[in-house]
Amino acid sequence: MKLKNNSIGVSHTQRYAILLSFLILIFSSSLVFAEGDGSGGGQGEPLALLSSSPANGSSDVDVSSNIVLGFSKNVINMTVKDNNMTCFALFDSKGDPVSIKVIMADDQMEPEKKREVIVDPVSGLMPSTKYTLEISAAMQAKSGVTLPDKVTVSFTTATVKPAVSEPLADSTKPAAAETQTIEKYEASANPAGEPADSSESQEQGIAGMESIAGGGDSNDDSETALGSDENKGVGIGTDSDSDTTDPAALERSDAVGIDNSTGKTIIILSAIVIALLAAYLIIRKLRRK
Repeated sequence: MKLKNNSIGVSHTQRYAILLSFLILIFSSSLVFAEGDGSGGGQGEPLALLSSSPANGSSDVDVSSNIVLGFSKNVINMTVKDNNMTCFALFDSKGDPVSIKVIMADDQMEPEKKREVIVDPVSGLMPSTKYTLEISAAMQAKSGVTLPDKVTVSFTTATVKPAVSEPLADSTKPAAAETQTIEKYEASANPAGEPADSSESQEQGIAGMESIAGGGDSNDDSETALGSDENKGVGIGTDSDSDTTDPAALERSDAVGIDNSTGKTIIILSAIVIALLAAYLIIRKLRRK
């Protein structure tokens, strides 16, 4: 009878342990899903645009810039990516559409970019032009919520300054200088004023010009070498301005920095381990009795 009671007692203990495990799992799951589904924020909260670069209303924007958008939820998941790729349109100041390329990362490979979308103007931007980016209200998050209304971001590009061309050097002056040099050389070669053979004079004049030209090139080379040596001793330093970030967006980003799916896995595994450990301890204690 004692063995029978012990066997019955162990059986009841096992049932209690299993029940306790299920209760812990249900409680843990309810905590996880109460926080959201991994798309960022509560599941019932609407999707919102938190940041844009360039910012709405900005001016003097570089014509080579892309448009980087930050949303409040996961908008690049495979379940909504195809839909969201068609939710962007860029127009110039005349209202004409501008060809764009929408860039989205893979949220499984780069989870930190799951709320980021990049709009790349295919042919670049024109200077001194106002552009308007429209985001359709059909933009959808992984959780299924959408933008409450169409969102627009406007900005104006910078003016490109025309290049200033330097005036051309007077080509007649070097020719005059060469003529004077030839005359001086001929006078020094024939100081007595004796008539010289014309072919010999021409050869001497050409040789003198070549020697003078060679000397000028060597001087230029030495000056260039000196300039390069001097430049080697000069260190050029630049101070880079730190990017400014919207404090509100930064706070939200810090608050949801840990991926929710990872949090789910950790909580559920912890609950299972605790439940199994509790069941093991209870069974072991009753068997000893």
